[in-house]
Amino acid sequence: MKIFGFFAGFAFAEKCAQMCPMNIEEVCGSDGNTYTNNCSLETAACELRNAKTGINLVKAYDGTCVDYSNCERACPRILDPVCANAGDNQMRTFGNLCEFRSEICGKGIKSEMARVMHSGECNHESL
Repeated sequence: MKIFGFFAGFAFAEKCAQMCPMNIEEVCGSDGNTYTNNCSLETAACELRNAKTGINLVKAYDGTCVDYSNCERACPRILDPVCANAGDNQMRTFGNLCEFRSEICGKGIKSEMARVMHSGECNHESL
């Protein structure tokens, strides 16, 4: 009977995605890890459920996870502007991605609104 129970449990395990699209639309998981896209996050969450770990992995916010315990204090002086929302619903141009991450990390902004909108400077059309 124990063998039957094992196989019955295996038969009813949730089927997790084997292949995810290669599009890069990073999302931050509730575990603090950055996933390539929603599909890769959902696959990891499915595998955790099937392993019965008790961990409920969900999307925390769009974009790369920010490690608030290790904020960048000095960024390279490389001009590679990004247009971003630093969580205050205002689009601003940052000198580079490091400067954006440093600001949201330093201020402890955890809003899902804090994200890079696009490469390059912000303009009135992106508002």
